[in-house]
Amino acid sequence: MCSELDCERGQGLGVTRNCPYSLGDGRARGWKRVAERAGWRAAELAYAIQFAESVTDHFGCLTASERTKVLGAIVRPLMHQPLVETRNRKPLRPNPLAPWELRVGALRVFYEVVSDDPEVVRVLAVGKKQRNVLRIAGQEIKL
Repeated sequence: MCSELDCERGQGLGVTRNCPYSLGDGRARGWKRVAERAGWRAAELAYAIQFAESVTDHFGCLTASERTKVLGAIVRPLMHQPLVETRNRKPLRPNPLAPWELRVGALRVFYEVVSDDPEVVRVLAVGKKQRNVLRIAGQEIKL
């Protein structure tokens, strides 16, 4: 369960009834709820997820359903095996954005595994791809 200090920082591993990150009945809010629905508990998660500050702007350009899709897709694959190449998760050629890409339909999540702390995955950007154009926070990006 999260302590009051952890709740203030949003770092709690569980939820309590008086936790501001809970729905009031012991259920978690946001990505923690998605992780609980997927059956993952905090003790089982091998990697922690960090978001770059710019990602909040990127999420602001997405619809609510797109944000939910992205958060749901981040939980399972990136918390367990972020460096394993799959059909929807690929290493990118060297570029200024990020070394890895996770595809979620037309949405793209760009991330890296932090070299200083190998158990942390940092999400660097979230964008939408339409044909051969990638838009992140409304701006066209060339990879």
